[in-house]
Amino acid sequence: MTSQWTAYPTAPVAGISPYSQLDLFRMMYQPVSAGLLAGGWQRAAGIPGQLDWSTVTVPAGGANTHFEIFRPGDDLFAAFPFTVKLTYRISATYGMQLAIQLARSFDAAANPVGAFLGSATNTGSVTGTAPYVSCLFADSGGFALSLLEGSSVGLFICLDRSRGNTGDPTDEYVTLVVCSSVNNGMTGQSTMTKDGTLSPPVGAFVSAAPPYNISGGMGGSVPVSPVFPWVGKLGNPMLNACVGQTADFTGGTPVTVSAYGKPAAYRAVGNTFPTGSVSSVRLLMRWE
Repeated sequence: MTSQWTAYPTAPVAGISPYSQLDLFRMMYQPVSAGLLAGGWQRAAGIPGQLDWSTVTVPAGGANTHFEIFRPGDDLFAAFPFTVKLTYRISATYGMQLAIQLARSFDAAANPVGAFLGSATNTGSVTGTAPYVSCLFADSGGFALSLLEGSSVGLFICLDRSRGNTGDPTDEYVTLVVCSSVNNGMTGQSTMTKDGTLSPPVGAFVSAAPPYNISGGMGGSVPVSPVFPWVGKLGNPMLNACVGQTADFTGGTPVTVSAYGKPAAYRAVGNTFPTGSVSSVRLLMRWE
């Protein structure tokens, strides 16, 4: 597994001197690609047209779109294979954009085969105070990505396999959570089961005991809430992300959380996101 952060010295939008669109494209997206590979993910084979970082070109002006397709590298892939397509885009009009699709597989034209989960995200002009920061945690079966912290178009994506009673990953289902600072604070949570069934999308975090209105601690502890996959019932909580009250956690700081009866390292995400039912929460992403 790996955890890494990237700081951008200036606003990552097209045309900001002294950086070209190619500079900004690489600064923004190449650490995401490299971090997934370092965490144990693999590039999906046999699908032409995927981005080659050694030869990629990003002409000035207009829209430039490239994609990569990854598969988990864990031992559970044989029992429950799935793949993730990340589409990276930069344009003079919309700045930086990222889209994610999760499917059992993709065909030779890079289209999802069968049912899939996906979302286009963080479209908009970047405003805020540079430098911005992006952070990624990845292991061989999941990841948590916080993009453009400190900006007006922050994005959070979390992908997590189902968990057993001790927190170990299992091959029952996989859950995708996407939170965006734009599009009216889009939050989405969906699950794909081993047989390809999709759960109805949920426009908020599924939390059995939300701490949203419980600020402050007691006995040296501060409450956080697990995020539960919705599979017709509450599945065992996700491990790659949980949520807390915004006032209780400072963005960018390390946090130790008791997860499945064991201490686990997390990091408070720098942006806050609406959840549909309340104004905002502080996301905590795994950071080990």
